[in-house]
Amino acid sequence: MTANTAHAETNSFLDRWLVFAIWFYCYVYALEGFVRYVLNSVGLDSLIFARDVFLFLPVLLLFVQQFLKKNVHPAYWVYFAIIALHGSVFYLNFFIIPPVIFGIKILLPMLAGAVASAAFFKASKKAITLLLVLWLASSVGVFVDKYVATFPWVGMMTTIGEVEVEISRDWQVTGDSYRAGGLSRSSLYVSNFMPLIALLLIFNLNAFWLRALVALGTIPVIYWTTQKGALLAYLVVLAVLFAFPKKPLPAMRIAYFFFTLTAVLLPVALPYFNLSHDSVGDFSNNSFILRVEMMWPEAWDWIRRHEIFPFGVGLGGISSAQQIYAKNEINAADNIFVFMYAYFGLMALVYLALIFWASVRLPAQGSRENTLAMAILLFIMTYGTVLSMLEGQMAALFVGAALSWICYDRHRFATQPTTLTATPAPVSSLLLPSADQRRDKDA
Repeated sequence: MTANTAHAETNSFLDRWLVFAIWFYCYVYALEGFVRYVLNSVGLDSLIFARDVFLFLPVLLLFVQQFLKKNVHPAYWVYFAIIALHGSVFYLNFFIIPPVIFGIKILLPMLAGAVASAAFFKASKKAITLLLVLWLASSVGVFVDKYVATFPWVGMMTTIGEVEVEISRDWQVTGDSYRAGGLSRSSLYVSNFMPLIALLLIFNLNAFWLRALVALGTIPVIYWTTQKGALLAYLVVLAVLFAFPKKPLPAMRIAYFFFTLTAVLLPVALPYFNLSHDSVGDFSNNSFILRVEMMWPEAWDWIRRHEIFPFGVGLGGISSAQQIYAKNEINAADNIFVFMYAYFGLMALVYLALIFWASVRLPAQGSRENTLAMAILLFIMTYGTVLSMLEGQMAALFVGAALSWICYDRHRFATQPTTLTATPAPVSSLLLPSADQRRDKDA
């Protein structure tokens, strides 16, 4: 065996390992309530972090290999620059390391998705089948949790190290207002991963009836979680695909710019307005008012007291990481810009501008892969108006993949057709049967 052959086989093994680790990561995330319940029953709660180690190892080994071959994926350098700069800012703020490590862990799925973007945009038939099974299992789990029986892990707590964590969140609401989390840890988890998996399936399934089932079947699943932001974001993406079936990218860019602007302006302007509290029911505006009147003002106050202007608080500067060093001031941010500003300061605006510029450079007559990447970013930014999306592992994974594809990998794979990918319908027939399918039906 020659050295080159050995290198090729090693590279192939590491690539396959990373792809497998990504789909394993997705499965654990989607079934995390059940998984943590099983681990807790045998006293192995901390084993949940094995999924992170399993994802980290191939990412690290691929970097070592690519570095030795002097062919490092650009996503590595971007990731290292971000954690070095913003991690240093946090350390100069508080002179402690654990929250920085927590922030590095938060952004790790983004790096993994970026390095393996082909797993998403050149997905194999086997991967699509696995995701379809996961979508179906998750849908059934949410339905059962909403209408049939409450799962035993709902409301359970455990302690890992010195930190008390939820195995699965109990929102302490019943009846139609119950926020079903199904097999996952909470309804927020479902509202994060189900639309993203659905988009991946819609763009890759061959049969029109399956695409329609996934596209439409995801709507009630999100509805059962009562997560209004996710439902709006998903419907926005579907509306653009349906309204512009032949050339959706220009409309997606406009919508993406609008919701980016909205995500930036809402938490800046609205805390100074008084909003009505008259809305009631499952889809009331009370949670939004809570953000306006309490969450966002308190987040800005925390940032004002601790930022190193113009670099923000630093990596790990808000939300979950605060339980390590500021338990009495934990603030979920609940907005992608507030979260990014706390982590990155004014650089958050630079990062958002660069992402939009990358989307502008996509050809208007986009390929299926380019359109899928923009659909992912549009969903995440739209939902990001009311949620700190980048802190969610699944959102971070998909954001990394989408950004890497738009900025780099679409050029790299343009002349490298794969042989193991699915053969999905063209963009123009994602939500409508193609001409060939209509002719087959007429016949």
